[in-house]
Amino acid sequence: MGTPGTKQRPNDGAMAVYEVNSTYQMVDRHQMGHGYPLDYHNAFFHEEGNTILTGKTKVNGVLHNVVHVLDASTDVLLEWRSIDDFIDDADPILPGEPDNGDVYHINNAERTPDGNLIISLRTCNLVLLISGKTGRILWRMGGRTSDFTFIGEDMDPPFFGQHDARQMANGNIIM
Repeated sequence: MGTPGTKQRPNDGAMAVYEVNSTYQMVDRHQMGHGYPLDYHNAFFHEEGNTILTGKTKVNGVLHNVVHVLDASTDVLLEWRSIDDFIDDADPILPGEPDNGDVYHINNAERTPDGNLIISLRTCNLVLLISGKTGRILWRMGGRTSDFTFIGEDMDPPFFGQHDARQMANGNIIM
């Protein structure tokens, strides 16, 4: 597979991830389904031909995130949208962050070893495990509605502003 890059459209986010070969010739162009603008944070390409992309949509001044798993024909196999799960659930904007309505700020969406998706929402201080079959939230780590208790951790929240959450083959989460 080639090396992906993004082309930015002024004031509108990225349009597509462009895939180039070893001589930098474009061999493919990857876009979100259903007309969503691409978010430049994430693009994962898997050997079986599936692609995971993140996108966004603004509703009533709030920037909501979208995750798509697309097959090789660019059909949407799975869609997760923050607007479906978090209307009033976001934490306040992190100190020093611009108040541009980006109350979730997705940093990554990645497949776990068992086929689910792990998603990092930075400004919510939240990591989610999403079912790879249904798109439903299986658990929430951090944020206001965590399914976990952090024993021996004095900070509240126990982590914040995380990037690039991943689940390792042994089940451990790193971020």
